[in-house]
Amino acid sequence: HRFPAAYDDGLAGVRWAKSPPGRAFLLPLGGDAENKCFVAGDSSGGNIAHHVAVRAVEEGLSIVGTVLLMPMFGG
Repeated sequence: HRFPAAYDDGLAGVRWAKSPPGRAFLLPLGGDAENKCFVAGDSSGGNIAHHVAVRAVEEGLSIVGTVLLMPMFGG
C-alpha cells in the first residue's frame, strides 16, 4: 500500500476505538478507550504511531501517550 495508507489506517483505528461501537467492544475486555488510549509502534511503526497520535490530537481525539520502541525518524 502506498503512502500514506499506514498513517490513514492507524488513524482509522484510533477513531474506531473512540467511537461508540469501539468502546462497546473494548469495555468488556477491560479497556476504556476514552481515558486510556495509547498509540504504540516499534521501529518504522514508531514513526507511524507518532504521526497517528499527532493527527488524532489535531482532530480533537484524546491520546494519553505514545509508546515508541526504537522509532525510526529520518534516513
